Amino acid sequence: TLLAANMAVALARRGKTLLWDLDTEAPGIHRIHALRPAGPIRDGFFDWLLDWQQHRERTPGAQDLRKFGKAIRETPFSNLNLLPAHGDDADAAALYYAIDWRFWLGDAPGRARELFGVLLDHLGAQGYRHVVLDSRTGLTDLSALAASVLPDATVLVGGYSAQNLGGLAQAWRALKRDDSAIRNMRGD
Repeated sequence: TLLAANMAVALARRGKTLLWDLDTEAPGIHRIHALRPAGPIRDGFFDWLLDWQQHRERTPGAQDLRKFGKAIRETPFSNLNLLPAHGDDADAAALYYAIDWRFWLGDAPGRARELFGVLLDHLGAQGYRHVVLDSRTGLTDLSALAASVLPDATVLVGGYSAQNLGGLAQAWRALKRDDSAIRNMRGD
Protein backbone atom coordinates (compact mmCIF):
# COMPACT_ATOMS: atom_id res chain seq x y z
CA THR A 1 0.00 0.00 0.00
CA LEU A 2 2.77 2.44 0.87
CA LEU A 3 4.61 1.59 -2.35
CA ALA A 4 1.41 2.09 -4.37
CA ALA A 5 0.85 5.44 -2.64
CA ASN A 6 4.41 6.58 -3.34
CA MET A 7 4.20 5.42 -6.97
CA ALA A 8 0.95 7.36 -7.37
CA VAL A 9 2.51 10.52 -5.91
CA ALA A 10 5.46 10.18 -8.32
CA LEU A 11 3.22 9.48 -11.33
CA ALA A 12 1.04 12.49 -10.46
CA ARG A 13 4.03 14.67 -11.31
CA ARG A 14 3.62 13.44 -14.90
CA GLY A 15 -0.15 13.80 -15.16
CA LYS A 16 -3.52 13.26 -13.56
CA THR A 17 -3.37 10.08 -11.46
CA LEU A 18 -5.88 8.01 -9.52
CA LEU A 19 -4.92 5.81 -6.58
CA TRP A 20 -7.66 3.13 -6.38
CA ASP A 21 -8.02 1.02 -3.24
CA LEU A 22 -8.89 -2.53 -4.36
CA ASP A 23 -7.31 -4.23 -1.35
CA THR A 24 -10.16 -6.44 -0.19
CA GLU A 25 -8.24 -7.84 2.79
CA ALA A 26 -7.07 -4.57 4.31
CA PRO A 27 -8.73 -1.60 2.61
CA GLY A 28 -8.03 1.80 4.06
CA ILE A 29 -5.53 3.69 1.91
CA HIS A 30 -7.60 6.80 2.66
CA ARG A 31 -6.38 6.53 6.26
CA ILE A 32 -2.82 7.47 5.25
CA HIS A 33 -2.57 10.94 6.76
CA ALA A 34 -0.54 12.51 3.93
CA LEU A 35 -3.11 11.36 1.34
CA ARG A 36 -6.16 12.20 3.40
CA PRO A 37 -8.77 14.16 1.43
CA ALA A 38 -10.39 17.11 3.18
CA GLY A 39 -13.61 16.35 5.02
CA PRO A 40 -15.27 13.07 5.84
CA ILE A 41 -15.31 10.19 3.38
CA ARG A 42 -18.82 8.79 3.23
CA ASP A 43 -18.42 6.07 0.62
CA GLY A 44 -16.06 4.44 -1.85
CA PHE A 45 -15.81 1.88 -4.60
CA PHE A 46 -17.31 -1.01 -2.61
CA ASP A 47 -20.37 1.13 -1.89
CA TRP A 48 -20.68 2.02 -5.57
CA LEU A 49 -20.31 -1.61 -6.67
CA LEU A 50 -22.82 -2.83 -4.09
CA ASP A 51 -25.34 -0.26 -5.31
CA TRP A 52 -24.64 -0.85 -8.99
CA GLN A 53 -24.76 -4.66 -8.77
CA GLN A 54 -28.53 -4.38 -8.49
CA HIS A 55 -28.35 -3.57 -12.22
CA ARG A 56 -25.38 -5.77 -13.02
CA GLU A 57 -26.80 -7.06 -16.27
CA ARG A 58 -26.37 -3.66 -17.89
CA THR A 59 -23.36 -1.57 -18.72
CA PRO A 60 -22.92 1.41 -16.38
CA GLY A 61 -24.67 4.44 -17.85
CA ALA A 62 -24.02 8.15 -17.46
CA GLN A 63 -25.76 8.34 -14.06
CA ASP A 64 -23.77 5.34 -12.76
CA LEU A 65 -20.52 6.91 -13.94
CA ARG A 66 -21.38 10.24 -12.29
CA LYS A 67 -21.97 8.41 -9.01
CA PHE A 68 -18.69 6.53 -9.50
CA GLY A 69 -16.93 9.87 -10.03
CA LYS A 70 -18.39 11.29 -6.82
CA ALA A 71 -16.60 8.57 -4.83
CA ILE A 72 -13.26 9.88 -6.13
CA ARG A 73 -11.68 12.43 -3.80
CA GLU A 74 -8.92 14.99 -4.21
CA THR A 75 -5.79 14.55 -2.13
CA PRO A 76 -3.44 17.30 -0.93
CA PHE A 77 -1.13 16.41 -3.85
CA SER A 78 -1.50 18.12 -7.20
CA ASN A 79 -2.91 15.81 -9.92
CA LEU A 80 -3.52 12.97 -7.44
CA ASN A 81 -6.99 11.72 -6.60
CA LEU A 82 -8.05 8.81 -4.46
CA LEU A 83 -10.81 6.24 -4.85
CA PRO A 84 -11.21 4.69 -1.40
CA ALA A 85 -12.68 1.22 -0.98
CA HIS A 86 -15.20 2.53 1.56
CA GLY A 87 -16.10 5.45 3.79
CA ASP A 88 -14.64 6.35 7.15
CA ASP A 89 -17.38 4.73 9.23
CA ALA A 90 -18.03 1.71 7.01
CA ASP A 91 -17.90 -1.89 8.11
CA ALA A 92 -15.44 -3.02 5.41
CA ALA A 93 -16.10 -6.71 6.02
CA ALA A 94 -19.87 -6.28 5.76
CA LEU A 95 -19.49 -4.34 2.50
CA TYR A 96 -17.13 -6.95 1.09
CA TYR A 97 -19.46 -9.84 1.92
CA ALA A 98 -22.51 -8.05 0.53
CA ILE A 99 -20.91 -7.81 -2.92
CA ASP A 100 -21.66 -10.79 -5.15
CA TRP A 101 -18.03 -11.51 -6.05
CA ARG A 102 -18.93 -14.94 -7.40
CA PHE A 103 -21.11 -13.34 -10.07
CA TRP A 104 -18.30 -10.96 -11.06
CA LEU A 105 -15.33 -13.23 -10.83
CA GLY A 106 -16.32 -16.86 -10.40
CA ASP A 107 -19.20 -17.56 -12.74
CA ALA A 108 -18.00 -15.48 -15.68
CA PRO A 109 -14.79 -13.54 -15.01
CA GLY A 110 -15.18 -11.62 -18.26
CA ARG A 111 -17.99 -9.67 -16.57
CA ALA A 112 -15.56 -8.07 -14.15
CA ARG A 113 -13.11 -7.27 -16.94
CA GLU A 114 -15.90 -5.64 -18.93
CA LEU A 115 -17.14 -3.63 -15.94
CA PHE A 116 -13.65 -2.45 -15.03
CA GLY A 117 -12.99 -1.72 -18.71
CA VAL A 118 -15.95 0.66 -18.76
CA LEU A 119 -14.75 2.32 -15.55
CA LEU A 120 -11.16 2.64 -16.79
CA ASP A 121 -12.35 4.06 -20.13
CA HIS A 122 -14.43 6.59 -18.17
CA LEU A 123 -11.39 7.56 -16.11
CA GLY A 124 -9.40 8.02 -19.33
CA ALA A 125 -12.14 10.27 -20.68
CA GLN A 126 -11.88 12.26 -17.43
CA GLY A 127 -8.21 12.94 -18.17
CA TYR A 128 -6.54 10.35 -15.96
CA ARG A 129 -3.16 9.39 -17.35
CA HIS A 130 -2.33 6.84 -14.65
CA VAL A 131 -4.45 4.57 -12.45
CA VAL A 132 -2.60 2.82 -9.63
CA LEU A 133 -4.47 -0.17 -8.18
CA ASP A 134 -3.65 -1.09 -4.60
CA SER A 135 -4.45 -4.78 -4.30
CA ARG A 136 -3.31 -7.99 -2.73
CA THR A 137 -1.30 -10.11 -5.11
CA GLY A 138 -3.36 -13.24 -5.59
CA LEU A 139 -4.25 -15.85 -8.12
CA THR A 140 -7.99 -15.78 -7.58
CA ASP A 141 -10.83 -13.28 -7.21
CA LEU A 142 -10.31 -9.53 -7.43
CA SER A 143 -6.58 -9.77 -6.74
CA ALA A 144 -6.03 -11.78 -9.90
CA LEU A 145 -8.05 -9.30 -11.91
CA ALA A 146 -6.14 -6.35 -10.45
CA ALA A 147 -2.72 -7.99 -10.77
CA SER A 148 -2.91 -9.81 -14.08
CA VAL A 149 -5.81 -8.70 -16.26
CA LEU A 150 -6.28 -4.94 -15.89
CA PRO A 151 -2.81 -3.43 -15.56
CA ASP A 152 -0.27 -2.50 -18.18
CA ALA A 153 2.37 -3.17 -15.52
CA THR A 154 2.34 -5.15 -12.27
CA VAL A 155 4.65 -4.55 -9.31
CA LEU A 156 4.98 -7.45 -6.85
CA VAL A 157 6.12 -6.49 -3.37
CA GLY A 158 7.14 -8.88 -0.63
CA GLY A 159 9.35 -9.59 2.34
CA TYR A 160 12.27 -11.94 2.75
CA SER A 161 10.47 -14.86 4.38
CA ALA A 162 10.23 -18.24 2.68
CA GLN A 163 6.42 -18.06 2.77
CA ASN A 164 6.29 -14.59 1.22
CA LEU A 165 8.91 -15.25 -1.44
CA GLY A 166 7.31 -18.60 -2.31
CA GLY A 167 3.93 -16.95 -2.74
CA LEU A 168 5.42 -14.18 -4.88
CA ALA A 169 7.19 -16.79 -7.02
CA GLN A 170 3.85 -18.50 -7.64
CA ALA A 171 2.20 -15.21 -8.54
CA TRP A 172 5.12 -14.34 -10.84
CA ARG A 173 4.86 -17.67 -12.68
CA ALA A 174 1.10 -17.23 -13.05
CA LEU A 175 1.53 -13.70 -14.43
CA LYS A 176 4.08 -14.89 -16.97
CA ARG A 177 1.83 -17.66 -18.29
CA ASP A 178 0.42 -17.01 -21.69
CA ASP A 179 -2.33 -19.59 -21.87
CA SER A 180 -5.77 -19.27 -23.38
CA ALA A 181 -7.54 -18.68 -20.04
CA ILE A 182 -5.47 -15.57 -19.30
CA ARG A 183 -5.70 -14.34 -22.91
CA ASN A 184 -9.49 -14.77 -22.77
CA MET A 185 -9.67 -12.78 -19.53
CA ARG A 186 -7.50 -9.99 -20.89
CA GLY A 187 -9.49 -9.61 -24.07
CA ASP A 188 -8.15 -7.05 -26.50
